[in-house]
Amino acid sequence: MTIYMIRHGETEWNARHVLQGTADIPLNHTGRKQAQALAREIQTQNLHFDRIYVSPLGRARETAHIATGEPEENMIIEPRLIEIEFGPLEESPYELRDPEAAANLPENLFNFGFYPEFYVPPEGAESFQDVIRRTGEFLDELLPTIRPQEKVLLVSHGCALHGVLYNLDAKTDLNTFWKPLFGNCKLMEWKDGNLSST
Repeated sequence: MTIYMIRHGETEWNARHVLQGTADIPLNHTGRKQAQALAREIQTQNLHFDRIYVSPLGRARETAHIATGEPEENMIIEPRLIEIEFGPLEESPYELRDPEAAANLPENLFNFGFYPEFYVPPEGAESFQDVIRRTGEFLDELLPTIRPQEKVLLVSHGCALHGVLYNLDAKTDLNTFWKPLFGNCKLMEWKDGNLSST
């Protein structure tokens, strides 16, 4: 079984390094260029996807269309692949890679990036467990339907795809949630329990 995953291309909020949950922020110029470069990579590898599941947010749908060349009507819009809901934290600054750069963030936003176990979602927002639960429910429905040679593509968002991977790898330590990180428009392949960049 092979599952491919793509995080959408860059948006202005990505470039500003602020949280971008269910806000429907479009791709920026760089994001479209990233998707076009990925399309060339997919063509070079002669990859064809039997099914494409995509988040309902525009940045994911546009990435999927540019990268695969498939019209949206050939894709399956899957609400459970939407990005985490941040509620009042939308557009707050964040950092996932460098603890020193995140040192001046409020404790809860620092925990979001480096100690997910201690992240507390505000009222109206989702927790990591919520994302893991809904992406797990999606996988419980999807996995039994995948034929051995079938290639399935998921086009989604950073947190949602980490939720997918958390379930696929049967992780139990929430503080491993962000490992490894998904870059914008990087095609990732999950096969036989291993994740790799194509």
